[in-house]
Amino acid sequence: MDVLTWDLGTTHLGTQVKTPPHILGGPFIFKIVTDNTAVGGWRSALNVLSGEAGLYLLKGSPPTTASYHSASSRAGSDGWVLHTSQSNASEEWYYLVEATAGATWNLVSGEPFVSDLGVLPGPAAAGTTNVTLGAEGWRFFRTTPPSGTLAWEIWLNGAANSILLKKNFIPLTGFAEQGQARAMLVVPDYLEADATTFVGVPGDPGQALSLTSKQQPVTDIPFNFTTNSVAVSGFPYRTYRVAVPINQIAWEIRAASVAGDPNLAARRGEVPNEWDNDAFADVPGNIKDSFTLVPPWLSDGTFYITVYSAGSHPYNLRNGEPTVTPRVFIGTTTNDAPARAGWRYYALTNVAEQIGYLGWELDLSNHLADTEIALRRNAVPGRWNYRSGGSTYANAGAVDYSGTGGFLQRPGHQADIWYIGIYQPATNLGAFRLTTRAIPTPAVAFNNGGVVNVASHPTNAWRYTKCGHECYY
Repeated sequence: MDVLTWDLGTTHLGTQVKTPPHILGGPFIFKIVTDNTAVGGWRSALNVLSGEAGLYLLKGSPPTTASYHSASSRAGSDGWVLHTSQSNASEEWYYLVEATAGATWNLVSGEPFVSDLGVLPGPAAAGTTNVTLGAEGWRFFRTTPPSGTLAWEIWLNGAANSILLKKNFIPLTGFAEQGQARAMLVVPDYLEADATTFVGVPGDPGQALSLTSKQQPVTDIPFNFTTNSVAVSGFPYRTYRVAVPINQIAWEIRAASVAGDPNLAARRGEVPNEWDNDAFADVPGNIKDSFTLVPPWLSDGTFYITVYSAGSHPYNLRNGEPTVTPRVFIGTTTNDAPARAGWRYYALTNVAEQIGYLGWELDLSNHLADTEIALRRNAVPGRWNYRSGGSTYANAGAVDYSGTGGFLQRPGHQADIWYIGIYQPATNLGAFRLTTRAIPTPAVAFNNGGVVNVASHPTNAWRYTKCGHECYY
């Protein structure tokens, strides 16, 4: 039995390195007494230089290949990193190295090595660090976002490994605060100025890794503006800043795919990502993603828009006032934007033509299931989905009356300026037809055994009939 010295983690390959006492192969037993960890973990790294060897660990007594706490016997180098909760200082643990004859290797045990990236560099910096994953199957980094950082770009330059984050200590699988594969845009509230944050990337020992870590660039664009043919390669997030002027009845944001599947998120005062935002749209495929924000939530101020996707996704981005088409009280309209998800709006501004009717009925045909008809008096209706703190989603909005059964009835309709919204967040709106009319009231003879036969009647809809003495059913 040989004794290991706890490594302080000052270098990637370690400074307290144990090599085999001979090259005859067979089992080798090593003892180590654990020490305190400053970064919240304990690494075990068996660097196999030639031949083959496996590594086993057990507390209190030597392990075997059948009895152990942790083990790694993959081809090549072996190792792992334990969380600080899985051991304590001053405990006796034992390693078994099971090596083939002629194998050469070295063993390091102790504090995990962390690459110190210093203060998070600005948006114009390259911010790229090239490393190789160690025998423990991890690389760790730490950085500190300075004051004024709007968002933090982390990208593996095409590698599909997971990216894990944790403040003050190294993140490990099952012990991380945030995580995502390939790339991440880190935003407030998790992003904090002057808070040291650790990045962990797991993978196969020996894998070359190129990590980009820097502040996210933000592009200023005006309100009521279209940005065409934005080419996206590399980091798959683009962020924009928009000053929304006062007295806007609605603000629509939409992304049309040139290729790929661009998604949208928006947020007041802070940069959004797909998990923290005030509104988002991520309809799959090449459907035009869009959402519309309305008062009282919408007001003047600085807003941020992020366009994101899993891969390359050139797009056209439009932000500004939504299209609101005038229409009459009684008539039929066919949707002229069938490829879009989100809202299509119409305005009824002729108050006089609404007078003299008992009610108003709005019907949809050629529409998709769960398409919503919404009304709002003297204001544009709105409804949108949002995520907070990584939640699945929640929704917000402002409507006066709505229905998702393909129709909406308003008995006793009051003449005024009304806005109609047709809403479909899950897919494209399609070429729906909107028909509006006075609620029909077929006449029934009074005291004459009159019968009205109804061929089809929507669930939960009203049916009105009129008798000879101006009474209604």
